[in-house]
Amino acid sequence: MTIWQFENREEADLVIKVEPSNHVFTVPHLATLGIRSTNDAPLSHVSVSQNRLSLWLDDQFETDLVEATPYTLLKSALCVDLGWCGGLRAGQPCHVDDLLPQSGMVSSQQYAELMIQAEGEMQSAVEHKSQLLKIAQYFENYMGKSSIAAEELRRENRRPFEDA
Repeated sequence: MTIWQFENREEADLVIKVEPSNHVFTVPHLATLGIRSTNDAPLSHVSVSQNRLSLWLDDQFETDLVEATPYTLLKSALCVDLGWCGGLRAGQPCHVDDLLPQSGMVSSQQYAELMIQAEGEMQSAVEHKSQLLKIAQYFENYMGKSSIAAEELRRENRRPFEDA
């Protein structure tokens, strides 16, 4: 069986229409829609416009929409909104994920400290405190609580049709 995966990296929803069955699917920001052909029929036509795809799939198919985890959305927001995308530590690329503990609870404050460490930037005490507060606030807004199990932060988004 053939599986096509459509990931939406844009803020606006991606709308995918499958013809001739006239099925319409909405793919939110950072989500992935998997379409699996039951008989390996090829896509015979794809039309692309802003935030919209139209596919011609002359076959039976099934779908699996995998929405982004709150942690994936948090990391994206911190990178896009605040520029906290990772940096260099001791001359090596580093991301906050590299510094997370293997187990235990991670507080919003601890996460903010790890994020700043991953950037490898030295800041003034005032700027440091301001950034800690912003990052911790993002954490609490996206994760819905002030602390969370490290294992939950380490969990990756599944792929379409994986454990579905």
